[in-house]
Amino acid sequence: MVNNLFQSVASTGLLSDHEKDAIRAYVHVMTPLAQSLVIFQTEEDAYMGSLLPYIRHMMQYTKDAATGRYTAAKDLATKVIEQVKIRFNKEFEDKELKLASGFHPKFGTSWLPSSVEEDRLKKDMVDALQAYYDSQTTDSTNWSDDGDGDSSGTDRMDIAKAFTRERTTTRHTDRDGTNRTARVDIEAFLDTCVGGPKWKDQLNHPGIRCMFIKYNTAIPSSAAVERLFSVAKDVLRPKRSCISDTHFNQVMFLRSNRSVLPLPPGLFMPGSSGSSGPPSVSSPL
Repeated sequence: MVNNLFQSVASTGLLSDHEKDAIRAYVHVMTPLAQSLVIFQTEEDAYMGSLLPYIRHMMQYTKDAATGRYTAAKDLATKVIEQVKIRFNKEFEDKELKLASGFHPKFGTSWLPSSVEEDRLKKDMVDALQAYYDSQTTDSTNWSDDGDGDSSGTDRMDIAKAFTRERTTTRHTDRDGTNRTARVDIEAFLDTCVGGPKWKDQLNHPGIRCMFIKYNTAIPSSAAVERLFSVAKDVLRPKRSCISDTHFNQVMFLRSNRSVLPLPPGLFMPGSSGSSGPPSVSSPL
């Protein structure tokens, strides 16, 4: 199929076996990096703690790709890993980024390559939680578990599956919050930190939940802003150049939120689901 395509659009003739292997090697090596970029640009579950685990696994998958049957993959994989390390070496030494991953139930300490690093991160988690306990007054804050714990949509790429399966658990945390020892709470959290699609349900201790909120701030993304500009370009066409600012804002609001806004009877939105026939009333948008 590839050869037929080249014959139809180019005068270079067929691809040689060496050129085919080079293309396959490039796809094989760059796939983990491309999947990681998709994950980091998502607006769902965009927590700071997801940065280091996915980068570490991306480098491991890229390294594994270099051991395949494509001879051209080794040099490319080595260069990709080298550049990723140059860019993110400083982040892997960042204590707060490590704590963000440690207090995230999807990752915990499972993403670290050695037991020495796991013990070091565990100690930092104990110190951070103990500092939180020491800073609290006698009037404890009432915490409630919100959300249904559904994180569907995160398992969209192969590389993301590394953290979507639950890990083995041995015991459960104490939900009444009477035990205020940071080391005991961290050990109990890590024992029940099994990840999976219901990872939010594992934030059942007020101290752990507070640490998760503190360190897992949302990663800024420009995707929503870029999407808004695309909608604005479709709304403000040359024939609509004279509409008022108020009318423009109203149309932009409706177009951007049409997937969640209830529609009046008979009103048809282009692209809305459940539309089986012609619209009874033309959409003004």
